[in-house]
Amino acid sequence: MIASKFVARITAVVVLVSLLACGLIVYAANTFVIDDVPEYQEKLFGDEVLAVDIRIPAEEWSAMMDNAQ
Repeated sequence: MIASKFVARITAVVVLVSLLACGLIVYAANTFVIDDVPEYQEKLFGDEVLAVDIRIPAEEWSAMMDNAQ
């Protein structure tokens, strides 16, 4: 019967500790975000958008479409 007096308090403490732990985990996850871009990525892609224009004669296009697998 004595233990039943403290169940509400123990539950409240456990919930508060859990909330604090979750808050610390979220804070730590946002603190250690690495925004460093690898060197190869910057060399390969850079900041500009590339446009590739492929030109092919109509006969070759038709031949490719006929033989596409």
